[in-house]
Amino acid sequence: MSTILIDYDGQRKTFEAPTPPIPWPKVIEIDVGRAPTVDVFFKSQPQVSEFRVKTFKFKTQKNRKVTIIVDVDASNTISAKLMTLEGGDAEMLLFIGSNGQYGVCARADGFSMMPDSIEGYSPSDLFDATVAQAATTLPPSSASAVYITDSANYTARRRMIQTLEDAGYKNVHCLESTSYLLSQALEIAKPMIQVGQFAGIIYDDVNVVQVVRKTDHGYNYVKNLVGLTNWHGPSHPIKEIISLNLQDLSDTEKNAIRKTYAPITVKFALLEGNCGLPYLWHEYDGTNNEYKVTMTTACEFRINWKDNETKVDVTKKLLPLKETIELNIGDVPEVNVFMTCEYDNPQESHVKQFKFKTKKNRKVSVSIAMDDERHPKIELVTL
Repeated sequence: MSTILIDYDGQRKTFEAPTPPIPWPKVIEIDVGRAPTVDVFFKSQPQVSEFRVKTFKFKTQKNRKVTIIVDVDASNTISAKLMTLEGGDAEMLLFIGSNGQYGVCARADGFSMMPDSIEGYSPSDLFDATVAQAATTLPPSSASAVYITDSANYTARRRMIQTLEDAGYKNVHCLESTSYLLSQALEIAKPMIQVGQFAGIIYDDVNVVQVVRKTDHGYNYVKNLVGLTNWHGPSHPIKEIISLNLQDLSDTEKNAIRKTYAPITVKFALLEGNCGLPYLWHEYDGTNNEYKVTMTTACEFRINWKDNETKVDVTKKLLPLKETIELNIGDVPEVNVFMTCEYDNPQESHVKQFKFKTKKNRKVSVSIAMDDERHPKIELVTL
């Protein structure tokens, strides 16, 4: 078993290192008092001698609480970084998915991502195992917030949130993955368009265009197009196309894309390094992001009472949502509300049930609200 050893002011603290495979980071919070230096050592096995990773020296002598991040990269190189915590709080975010992958982001230090390294578990147990492993890297007490990166269906997302909260994590959110990608493309390419004008973004499939419209606060999502023939024209002029890629394209590939969308200007955005961090910290801070894409709900609700039902299609309405409908439901004992969301793996979820204690004819108002993370809140009032 590998260990991390931290020496300060004549004391030594020992911490268990994450289990292989690499890469991995380990986040440690520790009160080092007025120690003038902090030494970080690593020991790979009990019988192997420890070696010094780094020595941190402080210019002033005062009581300190610090966060130390020990990182092993893909080439098995070990490094250490130290941040002094102001007010006792570190700003560190955990990102986690149901595929056995998770990452840690520190405001002052960038982003470290884990590989698909959680093996030997069934799909139903994999997320629980990932949370347990993530807690050894970034304990719940050290996480400022948690972001779930999956676009799973509503029921699965609720289960993931509950698993994280049961593990002790607080401030748990679901990241809107399409907004995250499109916003990065816009921030990298910085299209030269005015409020009210349209831009298109392509990724994965060069023939599929995600259309957005610039607003005075950012961008609004418009629609998904296969080609531009039936949409692009005088009434919907797309000013720029952005090609978002994970690796740089060859000149031949770039020219082919330019030819496909000529005469529209095409820009190329390379998704690399920590280019997504500004979006993430804007979300955490609750501050305005001039490149953020506000998504549509992409959801439809079905309200059922006995043998009757009505559908509320809010697919193209922007988030956040507030919709109200009045219904004559007679003397039924209950009302059930279901949701289908295109982005959440088209599968209907039962999101709310209302039961009545007495049997009488009723007229009700059903309010459907949805936040930016597509968490529905359903309320019913008898009129």
